[in-house]
Amino acid sequence: MKNYTMKIIAITFCFSFCQFYAQSNLDSLISIIDNAEGAQKIETLNTVARELADNDPVQALKYAEQARDLAISVGDKSQQASALMNIGLNYSRLGKNNFAKEFYFESKNIYEELKDTSGIAVTVGELGTVYNAIGMYDSARICLDYALTVSEARNDTSTYYRHLVNLGVIYLNQSQFKLALQVYLKALKYFEKTNNSTTISIIYNNIGNVYSYLKDYEKALEYFNSYYLLAKKEQNLFSQDIALTNIASCYEEKEMFEEATNYFLQSLTIAQSIEDLEGVGIIYNSLGHIDQHLGKYEKALKYHFDALEIFKRLGIQREEIVCLRHLGELYKNKRNFNKALFYGKKTLKLAKDISIQEEIVKSYKLLAEISDLQKDYKNAYNFLRLYKENQDSLNAQNSQLQIAELEQEYLNEQKEIETALLRQENEFQKQIIEAQKNIAIAIAAGLIIVIVFIVLLYRNRKRLRETKDWLDDRNIKLEKLNTTKDKFFSIVAHDLKNPFGSILNSTDLLNTHYNELTEEEKRALIQSINNSANNVNRLLENMLTWARTQRGGLKLKKQELLIRELIDSAVAPFLPLAKLKGIEINREGVSKDLNISADKFMMEVVIANLTNNAIKFSFPDSMIKITAIETDGKIEIGVKDEGVGISKDVVDNLFKIDKSFTTKGTEDEAGSGLGLIICKDFIDIHNGDINVTSEKEKGTKFSIILPAD
Repeated sequence: MKNYTMKIIAITFCFSFCQFYAQSNLDSLISIIDNAEGAQKIETLNTVARELADNDPVQALKYAEQARDLAISVGDKSQQASALMNIGLNYSRLGKNNFAKEFYFESKNIYEELKDTSGIAVTVGELGTVYNAIGMYDSARICLDYALTVSEARNDTSTYYRHLVNLGVIYLNQSQFKLALQVYLKALKYFEKTNNSTTISIIYNNIGNVYSYLKDYEKALEYFNSYYLLAKKEQNLFSQDIALTNIASCYEEKEMFEEATNYFLQSLTIAQSIEDLEGVGIIYNSLGHIDQHLGKYEKALKYHFDALEIFKRLGIQREEIVCLRHLGELYKNKRNFNKALFYGKKTLKLAKDISIQEEIVKSYKLLAEISDLQKDYKNAYNFLRLYKENQDSLNAQNSQLQIAELEQEYLNEQKEIETALLRQENEFQKQIIEAQKNIAIAIAAGLIIVIVFIVLLYRNRKRLRETKDWLDDRNIKLEKLNTTKDKFFSIVAHDLKNPFGSILNSTDLLNTHYNELTEEEKRALIQSINNSANNVNRLLENMLTWARTQRGGLKLKKQELLIRELIDSAVAPFLPLAKLKGIEINREGVSKDLNISADKFMMEVVIANLTNNAIKFSFPDSMIKITAIETDGKIEIGVKDEGVGISKDVVDNLFKIDKSFTTKGTEDEAGSGLGLIICKDFIDIHNGDINVTSEKEKGTKFSIILPAD
């Protein structure tokens, strides 16, 4: 049933910024457009363009374009930005995400010029719709985080909770069902108090999605039917289209194919009437899948190829993957194994390109089944092994958002301590009153009562001291956690800002002066974009690796390794970079028969990070020496450069997250400071040590010392 998820998620994002006028109000607004003038006319056109998007995006697009042209003619930048955003919204409704993205960026640029933070936040939220629709979930999350931050800062509770619904959409799309359900139920509780039926219906739809993913189809149907009734009541054709598709998909999963087909055909009629190409493609794909189950292969092929053409045209890669997988399954059933393998491998490649773990798992399973039918047992075994490994990874859900968890842990700790302090303060006040009472009794009753009081007071004070010690300890932990969080956010903010700035500047130049630039200048700008993208990718890989080590997500898996092969594998990706700076990486000091028992992945990461650092801080036309020797039952691996060197105060803080900082290389190469911290963590896991010796302007040597056995 995953074949329709992308459509639902994209709609959920867009809904967050609509006001939902009743049809009678829309008709009234449309009727006054011709008689309105100036600012009133532009504002009315924008309102109609936004509110008509669900039922008639083609007509709504015309109103938005008219609003844009009028706003430009009178020089109203704010309304021009609003119109551009509405144009993007309606292109999104029509499934033309590339067009939508262009207009959202134009709108954002004008809002930035006007310094309108609210407008920027709304437009960035809409950009999240596009990124989510084409499977760029990290970019969608960045957009959503910004929109959430702005709405919270402006104390805009309603918008904040709508963004929270969208956060649940990202969790759902990344198969984090428990987190998605928690977010939806929290938002539902808020919107039920406001009687916002439209937003409630969207949440019903998304909760239905969670249950359908969990294969609880009866529960899913309850929520989807509630969603359909609300959509029908509001005469919202777009939402009716979605609800009918979802209901049909539940019946398809229950193998009630006649009922599923009837609902899909009802949905198809609506999707075609409102020119929802994405919806049409999804329904074609689903009908093809049903015909495939029923053995109607030729009819199924036509549906799948028609759907594939639509998704390629719209640039919706996730849905394209589903189509390709269905074609692989169909040709497997027809025992046309060459075509089945072709589509199976194409599915796997595209799923890997955009990192959709669930589809990677399904692709490996399909390829294993095809190889088994071909009696190619070697490949069948390999594909089955990869299927199980990736299935385990998917079940573990090891892609949870580490930064959000760290911040939430900090907030929970802070709340716990504040509660404890308040409780202790109240208890202390009670003890003072009790002490005064005891003193009065002691004066009247004599020495024995005084002694009893002193004993009680001593015990109370001892308990207070113990509580204070506990609070001091918790405060120290909280301060450390807060410092780590702040430094982590600082690293991310600093190191994302520069490459993204470079990318934006380069793309702006290409966009505005493309015909004026020489081919050499164009290539230089493209190279700059590629370098910046590689820097961002390296930072994200280091962030995810460090986060996994912090929560214990990486387990030590030792195996016998030839050190020379290990070093060659780790260094290989950096040889082109070294060549650009004229740097020779000398590995003659590594014996070819020296081996070690260690985790291959962790050691490759360590050597790769040290090699990357050495290249960054080496002078051009110099040498990096990598050595490995065995002495006194230990293996020592060294990476020595002839670069700028490191001062002693910096060396002392190299492996501390709360002290680490970014340093530019000899040619202004960027870095996050996380690489060395990851090295230290991985070496600690191996019960080893990592040492640094350095001399300014002469170079630095990192030494890894590990047990030989």
